[in-house]
Amino acid sequence: MGDMGDYYRDRRDATKDRHARWHDENMKVMESSGIPFEVKNYGESVMTVKKAVFYPSTGRWVYKGKRGGAKAFVEWYKKLEG
Repeated sequence: MGDMGDYYRDRRDATKDRHARWHDENMKVMESSGIPFEVKNYGESVMTVKKAVFYPSTGRWVYKGKRGGAKAFVEWYKKLEG
């Protein structure tokens, strides 16, 4: 195939690898935080913690309009718990 096809296949593979690495890193952050969580969707995309939703493959979370990364989620949750 042409050079463009090779480029986009390589780019897709790099994106999958990056998201897999982020998933592992973010799961380690969640496990070490001590926050109780429930793994949903086979652990690939969504974890819920008290109505907050955390996506380990991207490291993003959502709770009533609040958003952020994994470390920001842990800080926010600890403030919420008091």
